[in-house]
Amino acid sequence: MWCYNFTISGQFQIKQIHAIVLNRIRPNDAGRYRGVPVTVGDHLPPQPWEVSIQMEQLIQKYYREWSMLHPLEQVAYLHCDFVRIHPFIDGNGRTARLITNLELMKQDYPPVILPVEERVAYYEALQKYDDTGIPDDFVALLTKLAEKSLTFYLTVCSG
Repeated sequence: MWCYNFTISGQFQIKQIHAIVLNRIRPNDAGRYRGVPVTVGDHLPPQPWEVSIQMEQLIQKYYREWSMLHPLEQVAYLHCDFVRIHPFIDGNGRTARLITNLELMKQDYPPVILPVEERVAYYEALQKYDDTGIPDDFVALLTKLAEKSLTFYLTVCSG
């Protein structure tokens, strides 16, 4: 399957994913880092001129610092830092969740689905990471969602 060969080895690939996600919604912004400052709730993401640098640092951390971690923890750091950078004007959450699932599948984990009833826990886990830099709540949420997905797939396969 093509997704297993996909890698987030560079900013170009992340921009390609974003372009796919946003092409029909905001074609002028699809695949382009934001050029304006934004705020997300109480969080102030980096200024536009810092986005490319921080995204490159994110990719380096993913393959260097975080590569020794458990896959769910590695992906949690990736997701949380991506959302913290908020590199695009729109579609950051969707892009982050898609990248998370691609990376999970590459490491033989099932993709996770964030149901509406888990949205509050998702935002709280992101906020806790933003406050502490520790992804424990996000890892717990990913673990719960991965277990739910795996149970679903096993039920379908055995049924």
